[in-house]
Amino acid sequence: LNHEKTVMQVHYLKGFFLLRYLEGIAGRNVFLQTLRSFTAAHLGRLFSSKEFLDYIFENCCNLRESGLTVAKVCDDWLDCPGKPYHLNSFSDAIECSLVTQVKNQVAVIKEAVSRKRVRGQRSQNTDI
Repeated sequence: LNHEKTVMQVHYLKGFFLLRYLEGIAGRNVFLQTLRSFTAAHLGRLFSSKEFLDYIFENCCNLRESGLTVAKVCDDWLDCPGKPYHLNSFSDAIECSLVTQVKNQVAVIKEAVSRKRVRGQRSQNTDI
C-alpha cells in the first residue's frame, strides 16, 4: 500500500475483496475462466460495474444459485461507503498480510478523519 495515496487506494482494495468474495461463491476455476472471457470480449472498451457484474452472474451458475443478485452486490459493495459486512467473514489467514495492511490503513484513515473533525470544531468555536 502506498501511504501517500491512501484514499485513492480504498476503491481498489474494496474491488479486490469484492472479486475474492465472488470467487469464493462462484468457485475459483469458473470465476477465473469467466474473467478471462469477459476480458477478451471487452478488450479496449469501457464498461460499467453493472455490466461487469451482469456478465459474471450470467456465466457463474453458483452465483445465480446462491441467491445473491447484482442489485444486492451493488447495494452492499458499490453504493455504500466503508467496509462491507461481508469482509467480516474473511479469515485473517486468507491474504493475511494484505488484510492486516488494510485493517491498519483503515485505522489510520479513521484517526485522520477524527482529527480533522476535531480541528474543524475548534475553528468553529473560535469564530463565535
